[in-house]
Amino acid sequence: MVCEDDWKNPVATSMYHAGVAIGSVLTIVADWYGRKPVFIGACCVQILSQVLSVVAWNYPVYCFSILLSGLFGITNYVVFFVLVTEITDRKWRNFITIASAFGFSLGYCSLSLIGYLFRSWRVYVGVLAFIGALIYLPCCWYFPESCRWLAQKGRSDESVKYLRVIARVNKRTATLNHKLEERGGYVIPKNNITSTGMMESMRVLFRTRIRAAFLTSVLGWTVSSSLYFSIALYSTEFSKDRYINIFLGGLVELPSCILGFILMKFLGRPRTAALLMVLGGISSIALPMVPQHLSGISTILAMVGKASSYAVFCAWYLISSEVVPTLQRSASLSLCASASRVGSLGVPYFMFLRKYNYWAPNMTMGVAAIVSGIFGIMLVPETRGINIPDTIKEATENRRFYRIDIFKKFPPQNTTQDEDARQYDHEHIPMI
Repeated sequence: MVCEDDWKNPVATSMYHAGVAIGSVLTIVADWYGRKPVFIGACCVQILSQVLSVVAWNYPVYCFSILLSGLFGITNYVVFFVLVTEITDRKWRNFITIASAFGFSLGYCSLSLIGYLFRSWRVYVGVLAFIGALIYLPCCWYFPESCRWLAQKGRSDESVKYLRVIARVNKRTATLNHKLEERGGYVIPKNNITSTGMMESMRVLFRTRIRAAFLTSVLGWTVSSSLYFSIALYSTEFSKDRYINIFLGGLVELPSCILGFILMKFLGRPRTAALLMVLGGISSIALPMVPQHLSGISTILAMVGKASSYAVFCAWYLISSEVVPTLQRSASLSLCASASRVGSLGVPYFMFLRKYNYWAPNMTMGVAAIVSGIFGIMLVPETRGINIPDTIKEATENRRFYRIDIFKKFPPQNTTQDEDARQYDHEHIPMI
C-alpha cells in the first residue's frame, strides 16, 4: 500500500481502532451470558479474523478482517481480566492485574522477533494466528466459569462444581460449608435475581452510590489513554531499525508494570492512581518547556510520563472492577474501555492544535491528569484488603475513602461467621 494507495494504511488502522471501540462496548454481554462462553467465542472469532486477513483477496475484505480482529481482541482481553479477578482471592488480585499487563508488554515485544523472522505480512499474520490458536485452545476445556457470576445468577450447583474442580486441581480439600451446599450460602435465590440487561446495569452504575467511583474511573481511563498517546507523540525513537524500535517500545513498559505492582501493594488503589496521574500530568506540562537542544531531558520526561500513564492503567483496571457488583463488572470495564478509546482517538486531532499554540495540548492533558488524580483520591474508596463485591449492597457499603487525609490507614476486612463458606472458598482455595 504505497504510492497512489498510501491512503489505505491509515484507513486500515482506523478500522482496527473502530473495532476496538465497538468491542469495548460489546464486552457487556459477559454480564448476561457468562464470562467463559464470551471469552472463548471472542478468541475463536479473533483467530478466524486473522486467517481471513491472510487469505484476503481484496482491500475491503482485509479491512473487514482488521475490524473483527480489533473488535474481538479487546473483548477477550477485558472479559479474561474480569474472569481472573473473580476467581482470585483478594491477596492476589494486584498480582493478577500486573501479570496481565506484563504479558501484554511481552507479547508486544515478541512481535518484533516474529516480524523479523517472517518478512511477508501474510506469513507473519498466519504465524500469529497459529500461536494464538495454540494458546487459546486449552481454554475450551480447562478455563472455568466465574463462580461468583454463577452464584449471583442463582446457579449454585454449578458454582459448587467449579469450586470443587479448582480445589482438586490445586490438590486441596474443599470442605464447603453446608450452608453453601444446601442453600447456596451467599448465592442469591433464583426468584430474587434482578435483571442484568443494559438498562439494569446502567441503573446500578449511574443511580446508586457507586456512581461517583464509577464516573471517576471513566474519567481516569479517558485521561490516562489521552496522556499516554499525547506523550508518545513527543518521545524520540530508540533506533532507526523498526524491529528494534518496536522491541524497546514494549520493553520500557515492563518496569511500569513492576512500579504499579509495588505502589498498589503498599499504597493501595486510589493513592497509586492519584500519584501516577499527578506524575504523568507534571511530565506532560513540562515536556514542551524543554529547549530542543536538551533532547536527553525531553526523552527522560517522555519516558517518565509514558511509564506513569501505563502503570496507572493497571490501577484503573483494578479500581473499575473492584468498586462494582459482580453482575455489572463487565459493564463497568466495557464503558471504561470505550471511554479510553474515545480519548486515544481524539489525541491526533487534539495535538494538531500545536500549530496554533505549542503549549496548549500538553498543558491541557497535564492539568486534566492532575485533576483526575485528585478526583481519584477524593471519590474512589480503597479496595485493597477487602473482598471483591458481589452485590449492590456490598459495593455501596465500602466507605473507605481517603479524602484529604492521604495518610489514613484502613484495617483489613474482617470475616463474619455468615461469610465462612465464602471466605474459605475464595481465600484458602488457590484459584487458577
